[in-house]
Amino acid sequence: METNWDKIKPVIEERVKELRNADSFDPQTLALKIIELSSWWASVNKEVVEREYWFNVLLEKLLLENENVVARAKVHAKASKEYLNWQESLSYSKSIQEILRGGRRYTRLAEEELKESRY
Repeated sequence: METNWDKIKPVIEERVKELRNADSFDPQTLALKIIELSSWWASVNKEVVEREYWFNVLLEKLLLENENVVARAKVHAKASKEYLNWQESLSYSKSIQEILRGGRRYTRLAEEELKESRY
């Protein structure tokens, strides 16, 4: 069964790949691509929250199974698929955030250069 993440991930990867060549876009096109990636970032962040929730459900279950020994429950939980999924989506979110910051900075600089070249 295809999950929401299975639909989001390839699109995000494609957008990120496009933005690696930011200098090949004019500032307006780059700004539009950044806006599009920002909307996808919201979907990624929603996925992060959902995956963190499922990790915490597992952690709670493991805590009960391990006689309330927190360290033991955390070790088992961090070796789970839920933890891996959560960390994957979290790393995507952080990467997108940095790409958006860099893209905005690049767009501002390119616009300033364009304005200066007109004078």
